[in-house]
Amino acid sequence: PAVGFLLVPAVWLPQSDAVPDRLPLHGRSPLLVGTIGAGLIGTWKEAECASGMSLLLVRLPHTTLTPVLISAAQIEASTGPAYWTRETGLGAEDVDTWIILANPFVEGLEGWLAEWNLAYPDAPSIGGLSSGGPEKGEHLLLLDGKATDAAVLALAIKGSTVRTIVSQGCKPVGEPFTITQADENLVYALGSRPAYQGLSETFNGLSDDEKERARGNLFAGLAAPEYVTDLTRGDFLVRHLLGADPHA
Repeated sequence: PAVGFLLVPAVWLPQSDAVPDRLPLHGRSPLLVGTIGAGLIGTWKEAECASGMSLLLVRLPHTTLTPVLISAAQIEASTGPAYWTRETGLGAEDVDTWIILANPFVEGLEGWLAEWNLAYPDAPSIGGLSSGGPEKGEHLLLLDGKATDAAVLALAIKGSTVRTIVSQGCKPVGEPFTITQADENLVYALGSRPAYQGLSETFNGLSDDEKERARGNLFAGLAAPEYVTDLTRGDFLVRHLLGADPHA
């Protein structure tokens, strides 16, 4: 493999140096990038708040990979898009795609990304924020066996085409409900009615085509801005429905 992408949970922070130090040797990967995450995704498996690791090894022949670490001081000192091509030593013609991992507690990330996209207008930037925990210090970026407190870890890819897909494309159905009784992840009542009744009525109100598509593919959309009355796509946190009990 040309590169490995590693995701480990926050409980591994005390051993953050030991784990990535071994993987380049056993995974036979000359380059390893990664971060701390609250959830792990593998082949047909997903786990949140679990101990373990997720490792993706990728073979990219005829491809140049250049990792770049960006500090919070650099973000603060930036003077615009040209600043970043000077700091990285990479021009717009040197990059086809950026894979970016970032520390969410660093100030000015949105402004940095806007400048970055202007500096590399034809190279999409994909990736995400480290999600180790809710507190500052629970996030690290990993590069070649070492944990770093850099603000951003950016991997430049030249010579291979990277295409992105949307993994969640849910369509809202039915009317929104207010959860009126719940215990942790168990929902007992929606709008003072049994939750199963509300779920059943929503499903029965679908067209035959929608019912067929929804079988085994029902999700719960939790409204992030709870005080917004006119909810649209993008306003919901989508989560799996693990099951439903008509007698609960």
